Amino acid sequence: MIKTMTYTSPLTNVTYDVVPTDKSGWFRYEIRLDGQMVQFALEESAIADTVAHYENPGPDLGSRWD
Repeated sequence: MIKTMTYTSPLTNVTYDVVPTDKSGWFRYEIRLDGQMVQFALEESAIADTVAHYENPGPDLGSRWD
């Protein structure tokens, strides 16, 4: 059985649920906040960078809702 993990962002102190899933042969880690998927990573080692980009998308976007 695949276990749900948590990841706490060092930037915002927000805790995300990380759910490993297998979608039609594509394994990924769904990153969820309040039960809703907000992002995903293809490797466990990419979870921290993926959350950091979600929280602070950079100069190419005005906010994470754009």
